[in-house]
Amino acid sequence: MSKKYTYKEYTSSDTLYKKYSVYQARYADNIRESDRVLINMVKDIVQNSEPLKQTLLDIGCSTGNLLDNIRQSAPDVKLTGGDLMANVIAECKQNKSLAGIDFKIMDILNLPDSAKFDIIVANAVSVYFEENEYDRAIKSVSGALEPDGWFIGFEWIHEFRQALKITETSRSHPDGLTIFFRPMEFIEGVLKKHGFADIQFRPFQIPIDLKKGQTYGNNEDGFEDLNSYTVKMEENKRMLFRGALFQPWCHFMARKEK
Repeated sequence: MSKKYTYKEYTSSDTLYKKYSVYQARYADNIRESDRVLINMVKDIVQNSEPLKQTLLDIGCSTGNLLDNIRQSAPDVKLTGGDLMANVIAECKQNKSLAGIDFKIMDILNLPDSAKFDIIVANAVSVYFEENEYDRAIKSVSGALEPDGWFIGFEWIHEFRQALKITETSRSHPDGLTIFFRPMEFIEGVLKKHGFADIQFRPFQIPIDLKKGQTYGNNEDGFEDLNSYTVKMEENKRMLFRGALFQPWCHFMARKEK
């Protein structure tokens, strides 16, 4: 592997897959708070759109937790999960609890425009993309959406005119992992460039306390060093950190124009 991770190296790492699979198992029966918000966004679109939104792609689906929970809120929607990790897709296909969901090896930078979707979800996928890759991802998503379809994302986004490129070095990523904090203004510009309108940003406010230093299971490989924790602020708000890094998580949604 190269000294500097590319997003494909990150998402195709078998070692990372094994670690992340254990991490995701925590949330199989206990939905993450950010996922609750995303699921409600999908539910609102399905219930309030005319004609009915019938197909959804979760790109970067990982172990399928989110799709399983979306199915409970939108049982009539045909669901597809896409991921670059072949092991992830194989595991999802073998998981009997995910029966009925279609899983495929897919790349958000090169989604097939032959199979159009009404809704595409990218949950914490694009935080590793360089600027040109981000542009390609949004263009690819637009090409795979039906006209009047919706794109829902969850990324590190903030309100300032300040783009941050951060190299995070830890025991789990000793060579450094490059991550991006992007301004709403930039995201909005890229979305409009590729045919999106009705753009909405919803900064994520976590409603629960997470203890600093809490670990789950084996911590020998350092993966747990990056567990999130909260710092209580005024008006019962919480700031979400991983180590020294504040995480400006934000949901957004945008409609592809007809």
